Amino acid sequence: MILRHINRVKRMILKLANLFFVSCLLSFPVLAAQPFSGQWSAESDSPDGTPLSTLSLNLVQQGQNLTGSYCYVTQRGSRIDCPEQGVDNLHGTVNGASATVVFDSSFGGKKGKAELTLNNGKLSWSLLAEPQDGEFYAPKTYQLDKSQQVLVGKKTAVASNTKAKNADSDELVILTKTYKISIDQNCQEGEVSCDNVTYHSLNKKNNKEITLKGKVINKKPSMDFAGYEFDNGDYAYTLTPDYSASDSKYEYWVLNVFKGNKVVFSEIGKSSIN
Repeated sequence: MILRHINRVKRMILKLANLFFVSCLLSFPVLAAQPFSGQWSAESDSPDGTPLSTLSLNLVQQGQNLTGSYCYVTQRGSRIDCPEQGVDNLHGTVNGASATVVFDSSFGGKKGKAELTLNNGKLSWSLLAEPQDGEFYAPKTYQLDKSQQVLVGKKTAVASNTKAKNADSDELVILTKTYKISIDQNCQEGEVSCDNVTYHSLNKKNNKEITLKGKVINKKPSMDFAGYEFDNGDYAYTLTPDYSASDSKYEYWVLNVFKGNKVVFSEIGKSSIN
């Protein structure tokens, strides 16, 4: 009787082990790399260097499922088709190096369809079907580049990296494709929050300059450093750090310009010693 019970237990353990092994095999694709995830963006310029349009995609891939948002600014900024902040207006399915997505326009058009294709580190957008039942602004084709991202958790890491690159100056300089941005934090060293930050930018294409006042963004309740925000009348500017481990000499930042809750402009830049 005892021997029969022991054999029954052994068979049960073996069965459970086999089930665990199969479940690990089934879950492996979920743990694999998610190449579509990230922020993708690009510009199309006129012959004089003025941006004609900007397309930004923020994508999250989970297995074969793809969600996120598309933001298209065209006609030199006079048409802005972007969702409310934090709202997903795009979803689809991944099949290898391509994905078919359905998207909605903030102008009312619904269920547009596009194909996204990965090739040599770039993402191609091809419009398959126009949104229906409303206006929309979306390009027929576009080729986008990906922002290099590594998550950083604590304010101490952000502060130490910034100081290392700007040891002789309190001014942080960020270079994007369009702007040279200078950030001057006019508070005592070591202060977690600061309400006296100066933003100065130079448009490298038309030499226009702008100076704004703002503050440090802190995550609550931890008060971790999360970037800067600045007020410009109906518009709000944010600069948020996005560090790359591939080159410790640079820090990556994302510039977003909001009108209300809508992102009307987005660009990625690198910090540089001033």
